[in-house]
Amino acid sequence: MMAACSVSVILTPDEEIQKAVKENDPSICAKIEDEDQGKTQKRRDRCYEEIAIEYNNPMNCMEIQDQARQDNCDKAIAITNKEPDLCEVIDDVWKKNDCFMQVAEVKEDPLICGKIDDNNRNKSMCYSKVAVARKNQEICGNIDKESEKLGCIADVASVKEDLELCETLKEYDSTYYSCTSAIASKQNNPDLCNNLAVTKSRNYKNACFEDTAIMAKDYKTCELIEDTDDRDSCLSKIGRNNKIPEACEKITDEKRKEICSRLAK
Repeated sequence: MMAACSVSVILTPDEEIQKAVKENDPSICAKIEDEDQGKTQKRRDRCYEEIAIEYNNPMNCMEIQDQARQDNCDKAIAITNKEPDLCEVIDDVWKKNDCFMQVAEVKEDPLICGKIDDNNRNKSMCYSKVAVARKNQEICGNIDKESEKLGCIADVASVKEDLELCETLKEYDSTYYSCTSAIASKQNNPDLCNNLAVTKSRNYKNACFEDTAIMAKDYKTCELIEDTDDRDSCLSKIGRNNKIPEACEKITDEKRKEICSRLAK
């Protein structure tokens, strides 16, 4: 009679990690071995990271030896759990600030933005993202740089489709344009573009007509543009990008019309 023998199952490297994740067992990670010691640690770190993220357990992030990977692990869990305190343990300053910004956005909490370094542009972006998420332009008041504060207000006005709020930006041609054009495009209402300025540096009215035309894929809005070259440019974009040969036929410049017609087929 033959004696029974046990058969050990040899797992591939990926299967070891998959088993650890499936069983939520970080002790398996600690047993991972490779002929190359450097690869051993990388695989162990990856194993701990995958378990940590899968089960939202920051304790497993602490087992990771590679600092960059540990930072990524802490950041991912902080965002998922909406927990700004986890951002505090991140070593890399840029990742820490980005972590605060993303947690603030998902929690819609401007107080978290205050944790970001003052000299980091993410701070302004953070307040802007939270302001947009909450549709509350008052939050933009926390931004120090004037141009970024105005951009924040324009973004809030756009998401609210609030033309009256855009009007508060009227003395700032570029910001007023971006605010009004965004709403005109959303509503497919080119009439709103008529409120915009025509300056020596830029024809904001024509730019708005083009934005609205492109969003609606409607070449007829391009025909509202007075400048021939700008109008042809608008028609060409609509024709080529959307395969609308009728738009190409409206182009004045013969060479541009020919190229547009060929690409619109």
